[in-house]
Amino acid sequence: MAGEEWTRQAIISFDGGGIRGYGSLLILRALMEKVGLEERRIDPAIKSSFSPCMYKPTKIGFSTPYIEDVDSFEANVVTETNLSGLFNDSLFLPCHYFDYGAGTSTGGLISIMLFCLRMTVHDCINEYKILGDKIFGHPRPCSLFGILWPKYSSDTLKRVVNEATGRHNNTGYRLNYEVEEQLSQCIVVAYPDSNVRGDVPYLFRTYEPPQRARDDVYEQFRSDPKHHPSAIPLHKVARATAAAPAYFRPVRILPAHRGRPLPAMRFKDGGFGCNNPSEEAYHDVVEAHGGLSKNIGPFISIGTGVGKFRLFSNKKGNFQDVCANAIAALKTPTLTTLADKSMSYLAKFDRAERFPYYRFDGGEVLGQVAMDQWKTHKPKHRSREQKQPGAKTLEVIQRAVGAYLEGKDVQTNLEDCARLLVQRRRLRTEDSSMWERYATTSYYLCKDGTCEKARFNTSLDFRNHLESCHGFEARGTLDEKLEECRQYWWVYPD
Repeated sequence: MAGEEWTRQAIISFDGGGIRGYGSLLILRALMEKVGLEERRIDPAIKSSFSPCMYKPTKIGFSTPYIEDVDSFEANVVTETNLSGLFNDSLFLPCHYFDYGAGTSTGGLISIMLFCLRMTVHDCINEYKILGDKIFGHPRPCSLFGILWPKYSSDTLKRVVNEATGRHNNTGYRLNYEVEEQLSQCIVVAYPDSNVRGDVPYLFRTYEPPQRARDDVYEQFRSDPKHHPSAIPLHKVARATAAAPAYFRPVRILPAHRGRPLPAMRFKDGGFGCNNPSEEAYHDVVEAHGGLSKNIGPFISIGTGVGKFRLFSNKKGNFQDVCANAIAALKTPTLTTLADKSMSYLAKFDRAERFPYYRFDGGEVLGQVAMDQWKTHKPKHRSREQKQPGAKTLEVIQRAVGAYLEGKDVQTNLEDCARLLVQRRRLRTEDSSMWERYATTSYYLCKDGTCEKARFNTSLDFRNHLESCHGFEARGTLDEKLEECRQYWWVYPD
């Protein structure tokens, strides 16, 4: 039974919450640090989650030294660029421990960075700071809560996503929303402008949708490869999930669905009604893997704080009640508690644990930070770090998350999660050929022009091909040929 544990699908989901998503990343960093400690407790020789593969993250991320005189925020982000100097959260990648990453709004952006762009947590935090400065640090004037025009520029968001893509991949600049088979996948939630089941959120998947997908508004048509997720620009998916009303304008996309060419639909932020995407991700992954909850492994949900919600006013009077109703109506779309309760119920249905479920909500103090808050300390008598854009807001979030992480129950749950995730990764590495594919995105191209099948996803398949079709027998010659023909779907910058 233990040998089959890694075949259960591990899922992580991220709530929406604007700049509070930075707090989600700090929680994830704490988790990955626990993972690193657990990995090294079991085997002190392990240097990264790529182990035992030789492909090491010797230079993950972009190298930008601190330059005080440069206006660009990227110049103020200090990153480590060598193996010996990387932090634990850079050595152990979420995409090596989770089969699916799901997110809504800025949580969707985090999922894209971690599972489409395969970033380390360290690099994702740096990119999130850049996004915060370029988006929340530059609101449009006189938007009047989005009445005149959206508060923030969608073009800026598009540019930020494309720039992040360029920094973290040297195989291309403008990628589409895609992930290859046998790698960790991504789910991004948004709401479509459709007259057919328009109350159901749409899931942008990097995999084929299940046959009974709940958001398939064109289910009467068959699958059309022209509308596969790989045909959608990544920046459009990012804009769709982040298009919060009054903050960004909706984006038009011809979505991935089972169907023939249809008019493009508009998409808005999935946070309205699905700010915690855990339940949507759960049902979709279950349907994609046989419809049985026993096929789900560890499910981790990370929030952006607990918001206060009151339907009744503390003072008597009709006017006070009307105001309380209006405030509650504004806060309702971002509530996440109901989804958490539903997941807890599903995880322990009929008082039997169906799968391990953990929720890290971030606490009440984090929930009090405005989603687009971006404040910087006044420059007088401030340190170099405090002069960085948004430093005041980021410090508030850091203190809030730091206090939350000190909780005994939180620490216990983080350690339990780490043990489960490390156990799964180590079981997966027992099949070295499949692990190489999963960890490094490797595949093999046969350079003999006479081959009918030129591509092989695993070294074992390619080795068998060389032996049976090309007469390679000597181990040394086989190894040389494998090295010569190895390719990578995703390549980190040099």
